[in-house]
Amino acid sequence: MYVTGPEDEDDQEATESAVAGRGGLETHTFEEVDGGTKVTQHAVFQSVADRDGMKDSGTEQHAPVAMAQLQDVAGSL
Repeated sequence: MYVTGPEDEDDQEATESAVAGRGGLETHTFEEVDGGTKVTQHAVFQSVADRDGMKDSGTEQHAPVAMAQLQDVAGSL
């Protein structure tokens, strides 16, 4: 996993363990839009099975919670 900013080991562990130790490529882009911040996430997996494993791990249900937490942190800066 390549990190271009401060590392959060808890997030890395959750991402790596969700696909049984197989790596992938994930990018996060933050851009200012109309006084706010737009976050775009893009993930590339080694196989369809890896993608489905991530989906089946509950990522879709947890993503809104994670985004709300990110919004809270960003708002406190």
